[in-house]
Amino acid sequence: MFNVTWIPINNNVLTDDLGQGQCGIDIVGDNTHPALFIGRDSQFVYFRMRVNCDPRMNNKPDLENRVWGVLIKDTLGTPLFTVRVNAKNDPDSNAVQVYTADNANPFLVQKCSNTIAYGDSGNVQINIADSSLFSFQDYFLDFRVPLSCFSPNFFDGQLIYCGFTSDDAQNINKEVPPPYTHGNTNNSALCGATPPPQPRVRITKTVSPLAVTNCPTPQTFTVVIRVENLTNEDITVTITDTINPAFVTAQHVHTFLNLLIPAMGFAEVGYTVDGFFPNVGNFPFNTAVVTENGQVIGEVVGPNIAVAPCGRGVFIL
Repeated sequence: MFNVTWIPINNNVLTDDLGQGQCGIDIVGDNTHPALFIGRDSQFVYFRMRVNCDPRMNNKPDLENRVWGVLIKDTLGTPLFTVRVNAKNDPDSNAVQVYTADNANPFLVQKCSNTIAYGDSGNVQINIADSSLFSFQDYFLDFRVPLSCFSPNFFDGQLIYCGFTSDDAQNINKEVPPPYTHGNTNNSALCGATPPPQPRVRITKTVSPLAVTNCPTPQTFTVVIRVENLTNEDITVTITDTINPAFVTAQHVHTFLNLLIPAMGFAEVGYTVDGFFPNVGNFPFNTAVVTENGQVIGEVVGPNIAVAPCGRGVFIL
């Protein structure tokens, strides 16, 4: 076995979703049995993948005619590299390989390729795992690649690791579990998907006053909504702020149509509305919604209004 310290980088609950006959490319795991591990020494980076049965052809030394690998992303979810064990029955493909990657292609430019060699001195090992999930004896597929395939200190930073399997050496078409995150980050980018879209706008809403009593005398509130354009292009938006009972006896809808906001610029709109809160407590001043071409691109709730009992003055929480 490889003489390396294995660090778990996934404890998602991964289910048996490929069925019998394909369990050698079914990545599995749970909170007790992580699905993916990483390790390093001075020369190599190592990966360990838990699969749901023996990935070898009829328990022979050679792997099935398939592909196993790890797509490595930055913390924004942008693909950087793909490391894979390519066991396709092709003299040019029977190798452990490293590729650069982007959102369109996980196998962009080949950086390293080393013929698969089994055993302690090789680059691929198959070992019985410490689990039998979904009524199968699980196996570890372990593989390593030289650190020289990557930029210096590449693995010192925070990265997202996406284990995958495939029947195809040209794309990823079988197993893509949830993200495996290593380092101090809670990034939620999904493995096998493009990064989540970045917000196009930032919205803030101010209301004055923020503290009132619940006396039945109408109070005038001043509302200002600011929308910042976070893109490098001009956008046209509509802002809708709906004030509902019980602050007012009937719904008030305040709409600002077709506001042109320049690239990296902002727009501000405002209005006043009269009403009162009949109950004591803290109440959000409803939700402002921003739409572009009929699609919601942002919203903001609040702020909270603190309502004190009538006749006792106002308070601010």
